[in-house]
Amino acid sequence: RTLLDRHGVVTRGAVQAEGVEGGFSATYRVLAAFEDSGQARRGYVVEGLGAAQFAMDGAVDRLRAASTARDRRDPDTAPEALVLAAADP
Repeated sequence: RTLLDRHGVVTRGAVQAEGVEGGFSATYRVLAAFEDSGQARRGYVVEGLGAAQFAMDGAVDRLRAASTARDRRDPDTAPEALVLAAADP
């Protein structure tokens, strides 16, 4: 659950970057159990991010809202900058 909270969308790359013991295969089984219990959703959430993606509903909703807001933005205005912390606080 910590990976889902930290990353929002968990992929093989996120698990490898975290150095999770047991690797992606062990984590995949846990994430699949989360999906079976309704705590997470498996799907192609972010285009180009990877095949196996797991996310909580809240993360998916926030990504959709950001995408919708971007689509409604006036094309003549400069896009807003989004800054993300590189370290977990």
